[in-house]
Amino acid sequence: MGWHGDAPVTAFVHIPKTAGGTVVTMLESAYSAGEVGNAGNYLRWPDTTQAVLMRARWTGAWRGARVVAGHIPYGLFRRTLPRDTRYVTFLREPVDRVLSHFYRHVQRKEAIDSLEEALELRVPAVDNLATRFLCGDPSPIGELRAGALEDAKANLREFFCLGVQERFEESVVLLQRRLGLGLVPYLNEHVSVERPAIEEISSEQRSRIEQSNQLDVELYSFGRGLFENAVAGCDDGFAADVEALRVLSADANERAIQDAGGWLERELPPGTSRPRDALFSDAEAAGIPRSALRYVIARSSLRKVKGPGGEKLLARQSPNL
Repeated sequence: MGWHGDAPVTAFVHIPKTAGGTVVTMLESAYSAGEVGNAGNYLRWPDTTQAVLMRARWTGAWRGARVVAGHIPYGLFRRTLPRDTRYVTFLREPVDRVLSHFYRHVQRKEAIDSLEEALELRVPAVDNLATRFLCGDPSPIGELRAGALEDAKANLREFFCLGVQERFEESVVLLQRRLGLGLVPYLNEHVSVERPAIEEISSEQRSRIEQSNQLDVELYSFGRGLFENAVAGCDDGFAADVEALRVLSADANERAIQDAGGWLERELPPGTSRPRDALFSDAEAAGIPRSALRYVIARSSLRKVKGPGGEKLLARQSPNL
């Protein structure tokens, strides 16, 4: 039995840079407050995250949750969640995922100058990360063991739902149907970062990424086949649901961005500044999605400055300056 009556909990194995952030925001809007638990980020804080998960297992910290999501390996979830937990994940074409992850996080946070250096060092984030997350090992950061790929494939066969980033709307409809949610519009996370598109890199660099991620290349092909079989097994109304979700989500995103822009104009008038964290906290309390506010801020003329205590501030210039 799961944590919410007779319904088993659903665990979202969020492999970084697979559009999972948008999936999580959709789930948070579909369920009531407290029904979606944040399990943390194993890649950034492995020891702390593992300790939190183990403690939650014994204390029932997520009792009442319908979904638990996080950058957590499947094996660690399996060790700490109820036996009847249903597992969900999304995959992304490996070269594109590596490019996105490196330029969004690895280069900045690990102070690595080039993607080639990260590949040479075998930084887990750009070294068969999907296989690492899905092979069943609770701590898959070191050397991948023999048989990890076949174990990851076997685990994927048993997953409750599998989506792929490149066919996002279809994946979301498939997930919503499996969870019995009906159509729930999603809000894009609007992640924007300067990075080369997959079409812009050289054939040599693409080959280098693929060589370093051979397991993920094969796992993605396998997972894509599972996904396509699942879609092929849907009823005739599936395509109509996909198009309806696309329209609903486009409208929801437009409204969210407009609301975020108007709220920001009121809360941060010309000549004022606010702590960034406090601004986002107030926006959340006002019902403004973080993703929409981030989108508006990124395209505004706001300046990022530091306060007297070193805190991060957002400032709007006076009109006469």
